[in-house]
Amino acid sequence: MATGFSATSMSRTGKSSMRALPVLPPPPTLRVFPPSIHFDMDETGELYGETITIKNCDNRPHLVRTKQPENKAQWSIDPPFTSVMLAPGMETTVQVYFCTDELKDFADTLLVMTHDQVVEVPLLARGPCANIEFVGDFDFGLVVNESIITRQIILRNKGNKATTWRVKHEKSSLFKLDPLEGAIEANSEGHLDITLKPSELGPVTSAVTFQFDDDVATRRLDVSASVVAQALELLKVDEGEGGPLRKLLFGSVYFGEANVMYADVYNDGPMPTDFTIKMQARKDAEVQALNEEDMDEEEEEKKKATDRPEGYQEEGAEWSEPKPDSSVTCEPMEGFLGPYEKVRLAFTYAPDLREDLRGFKVTRPPVAAYAVDSTFLCQVIFGAFPKRLKMPVIGRGVLPCLKVNPDKVRFSEVPLHGAGDAVVTLENESEEMPVVFNISRATFFTAKPSRGLIQPGCSASTVVTYS
Repeated sequence: MATGFSATSMSRTGKSSMRALPVLPPPPTLRVFPPSIHFDMDETGELYGETITIKNCDNRPHLVRTKQPENKAQWSIDPPFTSVMLAPGMETTVQVYFCTDELKDFADTLLVMTHDQVVEVPLLARGPCANIEFVGDFDFGLVVNESIITRQIILRNKGNKATTWRVKHEKSSLFKLDPLEGAIEANSEGHLDITLKPSELGPVTSAVTFQFDDDVATRRLDVSASVVAQALELLKVDEGEGGPLRKLLFGSVYFGEANVMYADVYNDGPMPTDFTIKMQARKDAEVQALNEEDMDEEEEEKKKATDRPEGYQEEGAEWSEPKPDSSVTCEPMEGFLGPYEKVRLAFTYAPDLREDLRGFKVTRPPVAAYAVDSTFLCQVIFGAFPKRLKMPVIGRGVLPCLKVNPDKVRFSEVPLHGAGDAVVTLENESEEMPVVFNISRATFFTAKPSRGLIQPGCSASTVVTYS
């Protein structure tokens, strides 16, 4: 009987030669499922069982026999002696059982045989043990220099036995671990915080070793990060090539009008982040802009209390707290910055003419001197970084101060179809803002010039004609 195949070919000399082809293995006669059996013990005296299916995959009938495991004190099969003739495509089942009074590991083998094939089915019964799985990423990826990043690693015990753990790492490492030891119950989990505060650019790596009880192998893992430079800035828009924006000055704006100024928030780095704008009316905005620390809610309330006028009482006071100043707004108030991306911010100052309530009496200065100063603290808060950008926004709301002299114009007798003229002086008494005047035409009366611009502290004349 031939045991393989051969092929004939012609060599360059014209002679034939024989070349052997590889011999293909015969197809499996039996399929046994599952190919192995594994029991996890919780306690002694408990009976564990599993069903094995044996199928004839050949095109001929086969006599199938099973041989019991050698350790019959713990392992047994049902029926104990199986010998069955299986037609092509037919299958049979065998029950495998395990029971013991010792909590330790047991291993054996079940044999399934035909006249030309032997299938070994490994049998394993494990005593109670811990099975630790790490959930979390030990690679921090890109990290911004001088930032503080914390990752939480979960130690999940998927086994049926509690265990204790200890962690060791290089003391000189930039990675700080907390806690350094703990205990995990069966089917429970523990937590480990890994904090990185880098001070230099480049790759950072540290080895971390986890030690468990005797029945759990020691695990060694590498914690790594790539430290990169990142800067977050507010930039000028309207002045040449721009540059850092430290303060936004609106100057003087008439009540009822609005002035818009622009700034760019710039992400100069490879890490994306979202941002939120916070606007606060604060008298100490310029001081707070230089303060790197942020006020907490308690300090905010104390500062608010010191801004209240004398005579204010928490209960029963006739004085009421004025409406918060909302004359400065920003759009958008939130957004997203990709790597090396800018987002344009539009700041609008629209001063509102409000009564300045102080105590129980209200006194308003003369119109020429009436002005309201608005000082805001703009904070840009980033979701991915603890750093905040702070900038004072300052504006001054004023009233137009135009004096007309004379305030009444009286014309002498004017002949029919004739005309009479009178000179009127317009004086801008404001020392801060120019004023634009526009004299509308009335029946029988005209003014030339009827419109114009008067600089602060200056005056202009117009001729009013009656005809």
